[in-house]
Amino acid sequence: GHAAGFNPYASATGRFYAVFTGPKTSYTVPCYYMQEVQPNYTTNRYEAERSAYPWRVRFAPPDTGSWRMLLYAGDPQYNAPISTGIQFQCVQSDRNGWLQVHHDRVHLRHENGHPF
Repeated sequence: GHAAGFNPYASATGRFYAVFTGPKTSYTVPCYYMQEVQPNYTTNRYEAERSAYPWRVRFAPPDTGSWRMLLYAGDPQYNAPISTGIQFQCVQSDRNGWLQVHHDRVHLRHENGHPF
């Protein structure tokens, strides 16, 4: 964890990016800083929790196959990665896919056409 009042964006390494490389292409995804909190019902406030992993990234691979992720501090075009890389396999799912706006622009449907 960081000291109270610590601003992770004020430092030279205040920005992190993950570069995901798959079978067809690469995607550069910005990471975000997340402060975990828990409610304190006595004081009626949220209180910050310490986290060993305050930086997060969300990525949903668009293709099946082998993927690799490298983490960069600062601008990935100019900096060497700060991680050795994470590798994972993306496999076909039997789920309905992403939510989309239906053509009637009132309802939602899944990527495969199933109603939400």
